Amino acid sequence: MRPRGSALLSALMLAGAAATPAAADMTDPPPALDLRAGVTLASDFRLRGLSLSNRRASLGATLDAVHVSGLHAGLRAASLAGPVARGADALVELAAGYRTMAGPVELDVGARYFAFTGAAGATDFVEPYAALGYDLGPVGLRASAHYAPRQRALAPAGAGRAGRADNLYLRAGLDIGVPGTPLSLAAHIGRDTGGGQLTLARRYTEWGLGLRHSRGPLTLALDYADSSAGLRLANGRQPGGAGLIARATLDF
Repeated sequence: MRPRGSALLSALMLAGAAATPAAADMTDPPPALDLRAGVTLASDFRLRGLSLSNRRASLGATLDAVHVSGLHAGLRAASLAGPVARGADALVELAAGYRTMAGPVELDVGARYFAFTGAAGATDFVEPYAALGYDLGPVGLRASAHYAPRQRALAPAGAGRAGRADNLYLRAGLDIGVPGTPLSLAAHIGRDTGGGQLTLARRYTEWGLGLRHSRGPLTLALDYADSSAGLRLANGRQPGGAGLIARATLDF
């Protein structure tokens, strides 16, 4: 099943390159639709504190469309490995939402669809979300709630084909830009109530600290990630254990 995941990643990266607009005249008004794309190479791929790449390198790509009305949509893909996410070889995430300002606070509501290619059994699920953002000078505050209603992919082991479960993930984050430099600091904490076969973990807290360096289209990042998941796989690896994650992202 691995060629399928690789093909999805390749197609997304090609689509991103094709979507990159030609340079516009400086006197032109801003476009009604802004298309953005990027590719990322990471030493590990973590989703909500848990490694889905068996704590090995992962290649990812993104394609985003933002309309002046506030509507936005995105497509993301990343290569996976290991038994978490039922042995999937790639994650494909589709997102759509609406973003607006309420005074100084940014509001964003929408939904995401997670598809795990090459996985064994039911893994795909839909998850609505709501997020708030507030910027004060170089400091950005973010909070979000993600709730997935009862679905087969979230059911605990042994629940059978009729099994269903829901999931709630809460997250709060802080970003601080260092004035006069291309550096920024990031910190977050999240709480997940999951207990299904998809992540193999149950009711855990995850957190992280990070350093970013952005210059032009290139962003380099180094993150420290850890969690209370306490999950240990048969191969001895701990998907939610403490670790450093290096990433390089090139935006188009």
